[in-house]
Amino acid sequence: MMIILAVLLALAFCNAVVIERVYRSLPLVELRRRARAGQDKRAAGLYKMMAYGPSLQLLLWLKGSLSAIVLIIWAARTSWWLAVIAGLVIGYLA
Repeated sequence: MMIILAVLLALAFCNAVVIERVYRSLPLVELRRRARAGQDKRAAGLYKMMAYGPSLQLLLWLKGSLSAIVLIIWAARTSWWLAVIAGLVIGYLA
């Protein structure tokens, strides 16, 4: 059961990092142009998501930070080498 929790926390952290990087990949003007052209469904979805602006960034930051903190605490309680590996991976991704 603890392994499943760790995997879910790692996936939540990676999800927040990926969404944040995608969020910053294109400027809003370019996304709007691609979304209005109607050819790129992914751009249309990202444009809708970017409409939330700073509140979305705050939500992603909180989700990523909290999942990373809980994952490191869980890893430290399990074994020290797992905490070191988790900390290095989280530090590299963030």
